[in-house]
Amino acid sequence: MSADFEVTGAAQLLRLSKALKNAGELELRKELNRGIRAAAKPLIGQARAEARRRLPQRGGLAQRVGRQPARVTVKTGQTPGVQIVVGKKGLAAAADAGVIRHPVFGRGPFVSQQVPKGAFTDTFRDGAPTVLPEIEAAMERVAQTIVDRGR
Repeated sequence: MSADFEVTGAAQLLRLSKALKNAGELELRKELNRGIRAAAKPLIGQARAEARRRLPQRGGLAQRVGRQPARVTVKTGQTPGVQIVVGKKGLAAAADAGVIRHPVFGRGPFVSQQVPKGAFTDTFRDGAPTVLPEIEAAMERVAQTIVDRGR
């Protein structure tokens, strides 16, 4: 598919999203967000698998962190972009930071334990170059739809 113009980057995402909103094109805006979320969603599975691989298996930490709920959100505010949110209670964030707190033998006083850090952030950062073209393609599809309507 060839487009008459190309849309790339966070600033263009913001411009396109706001233009769609201002023009009352809510369905196209939803389509844009769906395309972006679909492009980034595979990173969640990859990060979960990496967390299960890196974190301690004993005690079930790797499995608990690997099961944390996750979602992709499209941000169009002051800092536009794509954000992947993992976990509700901070377990994934703590494990990603490399320090978790847990009770000794499940019942004693809480201790801090060092774990390999970066299972999520490393995976998201390393996967971004493969996801970016898909996100740009979703933006271009919506932009092309607008161009085609104007003909």
